Amino acid sequence: IRETISRAMYFPDYGRGWIGRAAAKARALLRTRQFDVVVTSGPPHSAHYAGLLATLGSKVPHWVDMRDPWSVAHGRHLPDDPFFRVERAILSLLERLLFSRAAKVIVNTTQFASMLRSAHSDLDVTSFPNGIDLEGIPARDVRDVEQGSIAYLGALYAGRNLSSVFKAMSALKRKNPEAAARLRLTIAGPTEATHLAEMLEQIATAELSTLVEFRGAIARQEALMLLNRSHVALVLAQDQPMQVPAKLYECIGMGVATLVLAEETSAAATEAARIGAMTLDGADVDGMESLLCDLLESRIPVRIEPTGPISYEDLAAKMDRMLQQAVTA
Repeated sequence: IRETISRAMYFPDYGRGWIGRAAAKARALLRTRQFDVVVTSGPPHSAHYAGLLATLGSKVPHWVDMRDPWSVAHGRHLPDDPFFRVERAILSLLERLLFSRAAKVIVNTTQFASMLRSAHSDLDVTSFPNGIDLEGIPARDVRDVEQGSIAYLGALYAGRNLSSVFKAMSALKRKNPEAAARLRLTIAGPTEATHLAEMLEQIATAELSTLVEFRGAIARQEALMLLNRSHVALVLAQDQPMQVPAKLYECIGMGVATLVLAEETSAAATEAARIGAMTLDGADVDGMESLLCDLLESRIPVRIEPTGPISYEDLAAKMDRMLQQAVTA
């Protein structure tokens, strides 16, 4: 009951409460000068309604930039109940109303774009990836890299888990304990209580307590230093078919060899292949064990370069071209 009340207080999302004020400010600004386009970005997706209200009755096109799915992702990983179904139905109606007024919808994965085109055939949808501000992350110093070290920095929730990693480490430890002793897995980030209990049980059962360290939530600067020292970074994206964790761009931007655990056809796996990360299905224990062997045999480089554009500088130039084309059209 408490969770239901809490969700209702922040419905449709945590941005509720400022839509009217933001729309009024934007409308006032639109009256002072001529704008070519109004772009709103979310989450919070309620920002798009500020843009819709701001452009209502005007000829200024409204572009909706969705960095994450909205209605289809609402409560996806939580137990289904009647309240969620009602909320999802309401969000779907709000989304349809928004799309009916939008001149263009920008999303960050091709999978998300395909889903929207299938559901809304008359919608102008463009896929535009996320990226990273390279000036905000430290340069990779290969002298600091600890051979055989692996880091997972991020939240553990919903379908994200390290089960295949633990199983692969355990299998390698049984077959070659001397080599496995050189492995070090460090886990840092907020973790849901059920995930934490399950993870600690898996570590104990596999007898990996000397090889795995759990730090919990740590400061960003400490996290970046840990990532810089790690030979391989893990990015978990299981059961997220249309989303790419932002951590992927941070790891690749720092030059860390990165492994993404996600389904083969998922957005995260597709994006990983585009920008130079390794990928495995989250259930592929044999593949994980093989990768650990490559790590211990120094067959994985201590520094990599992205194979596709990921910097905000590159993406800004691409967005500028998109906006210029819209203006000239």
